[in-house]
Amino acid sequence: MAKTRGEPLSAPFIPQQLQRALGYIPKSRGDMLCCAHPANNEVVSAVKTPCVAKCKNNEGICSGCHRTMTELTAWHTMSDPEQEQKIAEIQGQQSTHTCNQCGQPAYCEISAGKTTCWCFELTKRDTSGLPPGSCLCRHCLEKLPLL
Repeated sequence: MAKTRGEPLSAPFIPQQLQRALGYIPKSRGDMLCCAHPANNEVVSAVKTPCVAKCKNNEGICSGCHRTMTELTAWHTMSDPEQEQKIAEIQGQQSTHTCNQCGQPAYCEISAGKTTCWCFELTKRDTSGLPPGSCLCRHCLEKLPLL
């Protein structure tokens, strides 16, 4: 059975229309189904996500939230600290350098000491117009034309 945006992966399938009919009210756009019942303000569940509901797979990266397809599929298995770290990396709150194209904070997993980087998962982009060794943020790399 397909899951809808906003549904926690560990809970039974609850369509959004039914959620509204039952009186569940979203607490924030950054949380998926982070809802409180109006009678007792009890939090039902919360899954942190950078999702902005503009999902489109642009050859390995979501054009909306800029997660890779691997990050998207593994999201439900990540711990809260891992999710928070990844959100900070994507949003530039945690960075290893500034993007060579836009000058905004960017995160390179190689620079952070890992043996691979999120950008290795993407379909190759045309970086011929960039200086050698350039490292771009997710936003800029996603916009480059494909090879």
